[in-house]
Amino acid sequence: MTLIDMVVDWRGNAQRHGDAVRQLAALKAEYRTPPAPGDEVAEKDRLSQRYQAVMDALPPIPEGYFLSLKASHLRKVEISKILSQNPGMTPRQASRELNRRLSP
Repeated sequence: MTLIDMVVDWRGNAQRHGDAVRQLAALKAEYRTPPAPGDEVAEKDRLSQRYQAVMDALPPIPEGYFLSLKASHLRKVEISKILSQNPGMTPRQASRELNRRLSP
């Protein structure tokens, strides 16, 4: 292990981000499960507390990376929409289509 590896802790960061993905996926599944009839208010409170606990436990996104990560995510969403509207299109073709739409 090099000094850089010890300082940067790539493996630890990757593990923390993997844990974050798993926690958010589990939380998303909980939100998709409909509450029992008559238990809506209690379930909403429980989910709010669970959401806050998960968000507090997640590693923060460094400010310098946030905008580029958001732009990348929004680009993927647009490519996904293009693919949904054109089922036979490849992801590469959809990316080119998006680039064409975005160019002046």
